[in-house]
Amino acid sequence: MRKRDALMLYGGEVIGLKIKVTDSLDPTLIGREGWIVDESEKTLIMNVGERGEITVPKKGLRFTVEDFVDSHPSAAIISKLGRVEMDGNMLLHRHHSRLKKVDKIIYSKKGRKEV
Repeated sequence: MRKRDALMLYGGEVIGLKIKVTDSLDPTLIGREGWIVDESEKTLIMNVGERGEITVPKKGLRFTVEDFVDSHPSAAIISKLGRVEMDGNMLLHRHHSRLKKVDKIIYSKKGRKEV
């Protein structure tokens, strides 16, 4: 993934994405899917349909983006990339400070990190 694409995804809004958990430190979350309705510094809140909402930790989470709301800010980049897999560890910051931190993680002095 190109740096610009990664910055748009990880530095952008995640609320409004429909995700499916592909890997997690908590094995009971794998396979769960739902819409992200809120986020904090360390968690995502997913609406999982009739069962209501669940809170999932960002740390150790990997998920694919299954869908997004029509007016989502990242709609263009998600459509361009097709199937998008994201790393929750890259989201471990508050939304307003994430872009700068993600840029440092992707291009640190140790070299480029694969996202």
